[in-house]
Amino acid sequence: WKFIDEIASSEKYSLSSGPFGSNLTSKHYTTTGVIILRGTNITSGKLDLSNVKYISEEKAIELKRSEIKPDDIVIVAVGSSGKALKVPAILTRAIMSQNFNKITPNRKLIEPTFLEFCVNDVIVQRQFKQKITDTVRTFLSLTSIKEIKIPVPPIELQTQFATIVNKTETL
Repeated sequence: WKFIDEIASSEKYSLSSGPFGSNLTSKHYTTTGVIILRGTNITSGKLDLSNVKYISEEKAIELKRSEIKPDDIVIVAVGSSGKALKVPAILTRAIMSQNFNKITPNRKLIEPTFLEFCVNDVIVQRQFKQKITDTVRTFLSLTSIKEIKIPVPPIELQTQFATIVNKTETL
């Protein structure tokens, strides 16, 4: 077992959260540019791009710490806190909203599909439930996520698992 911050990539912003407060609001939305991943874009654990919003390239650069790319794991921080989604290859670049945290996995230690399944598994979800604050809306902080432990079997087994999952999803 390893803590989430131990299996994250060493690259800058590999563990990060969405922009703070007024750094990203609807006034920043544009008609084209970089996609904003919002809570409405994840439905039943799947990516839904039927209703997307955009921000300018300049704003995306300003929000670099909140950028996501394929194989990152995004975790819902607000609302249905704790649910995870592996960013699919079709979403080549986006900025996550305030509703999310992200993990860029260290591919030498953890396979992204395996990590997504671990985070959504009951063992990790129980750990999240102990960390979620429940004021007006549930909230799961990045600090709390870093304290979560996940099982880390040999990378070869994780890769086999991911291959089976991908074949099953293809069917």
